[in-house]
Amino acid sequence: MYYDKATDKLKISDFPVTYSHGNLNILDNYYPWTVGLWSLLCEKEPKNTTIADMKSYYNILKITKAHSKPDGKPKISRYFKWINVVKPLYEHIQIEEHQLNAEITKIDNAKLKTPLRSNLKSFNNYISSSNTKQKKIYNNTTVTARNKCYR
Repeated sequence: MYYDKATDKLKISDFPVTYSHGNLNILDNYYPWTVGLWSLLCEKEPKNTTIADMKSYYNILKITKAHSKPDGKPKISRYFKWINVVKPLYEHIQIEEHQLNAEITKIDNAKLKTPLRSNLKSFNNYISSSNTKQKKIYNNTTVTARNKCYR
């Protein structure tokens, strides 16, 4: 987190940060403003962090990509914070993205294997040749062939 003189705002990456009712707001996401979250955002060696603080910090990294260079590669350093906090979270983000991409690929492949509309003709022929009773619809009410509607 840093202060941007040009815009007179606090920012994470290129995104403005605001505070409201004890919460940090970034990109319409709210995180409880705690000592641990402040430590994760501002200190080189974060202290007094909780699991909830780590989850908030993880989500902030994910949405802002503050841990990445413009080309998408991580901002690597030898500092305590990178090695012990950011790097493990970055690796977890990479795993999640890989799993998401694998699911998207599965969905795309399933779409390719779906039968074309021309294969539905035999199904339509089966339906029309079966002994089903056809229904007529008037004014969004269903009327069977037996019940005639007189107007």
